[in-house]
Amino acid sequence: MALTTRHAVGVAHVQMKHTSGRQYRWSNVFFIMVMSLGSLGYGLSTAIIGTTLAQPFFFEYFELEGRPDLERIISLCVGLYQAGGFCGSIICPLLADKWGRKTAIISASVVVIITGALLCGSVNIGMFIAMRFFNGIGALALLVLIPVWMAEVAPPSVRGAMVVMHGVMIGLGYTAAQWIAYGFFHVHNNLSWRLPLLLQCIPLVFLIASMPWIPESPRYLLMVDNVDNATKVIRRLHHPEEATVELAQMTRQVAIDRTLDSSWIQMFKKPSYRKRSLMALVLASSTQMVGVLVISNYGPTIYKQLGFDADLQFIFQSATIMAGFFASPIAIWIVDRMPRNILLGACELGCVACLLVEAALDATMPEQHNIAGLRASVAMLFLFFMLFNGGVDCSVYPYLTEIFPTHLRVKGMSLAVSGICVTDLLWLMLAPTAFASIGWKYYLCFIIPAFVMALCILLFFPDTSGVPLEEIAAIFGDQDELYRGNYEGGKDAIADEERSSAQHIESDVEGKVDV
Repeated sequence: MALTTRHAVGVAHVQMKHTSGRQYRWSNVFFIMVMSLGSLGYGLSTAIIGTTLAQPFFFEYFELEGRPDLERIISLCVGLYQAGGFCGSIICPLLADKWGRKTAIISASVVVIITGALLCGSVNIGMFIAMRFFNGIGALALLVLIPVWMAEVAPPSVRGAMVVMHGVMIGLGYTAAQWIAYGFFHVHNNLSWRLPLLLQCIPLVFLIASMPWIPESPRYLLMVDNVDNATKVIRRLHHPEEATVELAQMTRQVAIDRTLDSSWIQMFKKPSYRKRSLMALVLASSTQMVGVLVISNYGPTIYKQLGFDADLQFIFQSATIMAGFFASPIAIWIVDRMPRNILLGACELGCVACLLVEAALDATMPEQHNIAGLRASVAMLFLFFMLFNGGVDCSVYPYLTEIFPTHLRVKGMSLAVSGICVTDLLWLMLAPTAFASIGWKYYLCFIIPAFVMALCILLFFPDTSGVPLEEIAAIFGDQDELYRGNYEGGKDAIADEERSSAQHIESDVEGKVDV
């Protein structure tokens, strides 16, 4: 199926004829790849704590062995990161809407770099726990900001594929964190846990160094009435004919968006905005409700029961995460060829099915080793992560960034990520007690709500793939917020203007290398 631009139904007056061929320049792809270094930094920052807490020299240095409050300390190391992430996600609109997407991303990257270095150099457990909170502020801010920037610089026909790079690089960060930790597991001194914590800083240093050449979001530039620079950015990133169409559409729509109420209160006061906000919370929470945290923690137990030593447990755990990463590029190809709601809902149901099998095996396996059952559990782990990374964790970011208008996009993404933080924090705090008290029945706490959420996404959520961001408001009943244009005979009345501008752009770039 060819990648084409679709249009929202019932808004013929705003539809413009987008290019049917390639809409982007290769420079657009290059800058997406560079910006995804921030996604890699987030993935490293988030995943590294699990392996850090498995390093013997971490416990030895901080004298944690035998402490009566050990469980509380570990909970703080994990939970305060999510608490910091909640704060960081809420702060994002203050920076990104006033000072720009790039400035906000740089600020978040600086926070992660500084706190990552301080985590590496922590001299006591109190310092380490405190830095985890501030590290979460910067890292989760990156989770909010990077997909927003990607969506706002991507053309409509391949917007999903470009934003999916955010999820792919997060998966690479998870995988790298596992294998780096495995390598340092064989280092028998404090470098075994210190250096892996520092490695999260490296991609972010390169990202900040690249920022002078990375363009600002053209939609943000239009929101602050910087039309000249917005025009240069679009012409630099998109095919000449497509650039003309998008400029005309964005300029007219942003002129209206600047006049609309962009407060947090309005997001829940206006019915159509409230619908989008609730959708964002369900979408974001559903990705965690499928039980990715639980099934990740369950892996080492299975490998131990299979008789693997600590070394092989580390290898198998890393292999399951890596299987998910290898599946994630599939999302690049499929995300713009399938309806968003179908892809997300179906893959979440697949994850729920894997979790259901894990629960059944856990409930029916005897205390003695059931090798066949344990091997089936391992297979489910591999399948789970392939479905999660390839269909859920990658494709949710295009959807979340599309459903909000430009003046609310950062706030909407902040709301979604804050929902992820609260959900993760809830499960992380409850898991130890729940597993000890009710065992395999704890899986039902994930299976039931995840199943209901997946069905809601499949049946009730709209498809936004391929629709220009400026038309998506019509899908939610906000036709009154769309600009008014002339529409004649199925073609936009500004067709002559588009052809004239396209010719001007083509002559302007003649003789230049199309990067």
